[in-house]
Amino acid sequence: MMILIMLIANILFRQFFQIQVNSMRLMIFLVAFFHLSWSCIGQDVTLELSYFGKGNIEIEGMLNKSTESSWSFVNEYAEQTDLRDRIVNLKFFDEAGRELPLERLGDGKFKLDSETRYFKYEVVSKTDDEVSANVSWVDKQVGLLLLNDLMPVELLGKRSLISFKLPNGWRVVSSELQLTPTNFLVSNSEDAVFLIASDIRIQAIKVGLARIEVCFIGDLDFNENEAIESVKEIFSFYQEKFGPTRFSEIRLFVIPFPNRNAQLNSWRAETRGATVTIIFAPPVFKSNALNLLNDQLRHELLHLWIPNSLNLSGRYDWFFEGFVVYQSLKAGVFLGQIRFDDFLATISRSYSFLQTSRRLSLIEASLRRWYDANKILYAKGLIVAFLTDMKLIRLNGLNSEELLAEILKKHGINGARQDGNQAIIRILSKYKGAREVVTKHIEGDESPSLSDELVFFGL
Repeated sequence: MMILIMLIANILFRQFFQIQVNSMRLMIFLVAFFHLSWSCIGQDVTLELSYFGKGNIEIEGMLNKSTESSWSFVNEYAEQTDLRDRIVNLKFFDEAGRELPLERLGDGKFKLDSETRYFKYEVVSKTDDEVSANVSWVDKQVGLLLLNDLMPVELLGKRSLISFKLPNGWRVVSSELQLTPTNFLVSNSEDAVFLIASDIRIQAIKVGLARIEVCFIGDLDFNENEAIESVKEIFSFYQEKFGPTRFSEIRLFVIPFPNRNAQLNSWRAETRGATVTIIFAPPVFKSNALNLLNDQLRHELLHLWIPNSLNLSGRYDWFFEGFVVYQSLKAGVFLGQIRFDDFLATISRSYSFLQTSRRLSLIEASLRRWYDANKILYAKGLIVAFLTDMKLIRLNGLNSEELLAEILKKHGINGARQDGNQAIIRILSKYKGAREVVTKHIEGDESPSLSDELVFFGL
């Protein structure tokens, strides 16, 4: 019944923007029907995203109730800026379908003097190889749509019914609750990711308690079955070390760069909620393609645990990037995907980079990450994780896997929400040698020295 009402509501909603509503009776019927549909579905926002194979993404929306007078869009995410400049032809309407006057404020905000019920706008899509895993884009064959940069900021925390109008033969895949092939219920818009394409090849696998759908797009330089085996191996390894992730359903998108002229061996990746996106360019040597994919899989799959299965807040990027980079390298050695010499070479490159970089505490580097400190964050985070692991082993009889497992157990998604920096530092500070790491390198800006630990371990 709920799905039937939702489908009829969706059809009527589309018609609202296509015909001039002159009949008061029809308008009263529409209002009553939409009220019934929302009561059954329990959503605050209905949003329809349309893409016709070229041009802009067209978005039309309807609100159950509007209490907002000012509206805005996300302007920065990761290294991408000026995102709100992509929003064009923004219009708002009242309950009778009359267009409302819109005042443009500074800093990309808009103000309405009356309550709005309907709105529509377009998003100019520009594929940018630098951020194509983090920001929405579409081209002639595939698109990655992230509600975080498509919806008004004021609606991101609301429950949403999302529907799609796409070219014939295209389909939608997402980790969100799917009601029909083109309709989804979304409870957390900031984590919602949708893959749209004309050619999506899906392989579903079960690993422990998790069901993983791996979605391949376009021409690949590796064997898909071998990639599936890598996903199983890596995910199983982490599951054995850290227990189940919070997600029972996971989507993994493996996509070539929209621009096939992208730099060889380059990639972009992000794990948002229960969705992992890996976008890659052709490798220099085709025989190395699977190895490059494995590097990204080890890192991004671990993000399903850290930070996505933690109930922590704030900018503690130094931990969920630096320690994840380090742990993914260790996993590579344990699984035989990289040599121990490769592990040490990566440590050495990061250590050398820090010797000529400006000094920042890891907490400050996290705050400045997307401005000018991303490389420092990763390099110093990796070295601090390595140093912490050696001190845990030498002085406490523990290792980094046990540390991460303790953090996940104590601050899992069902626990009370806490500040990430305070929670992690509190646990680290319990252990011999780790308190010094916190003071000097996490809270302080000293560059780490590895000489004493390397001598002890004979490295």
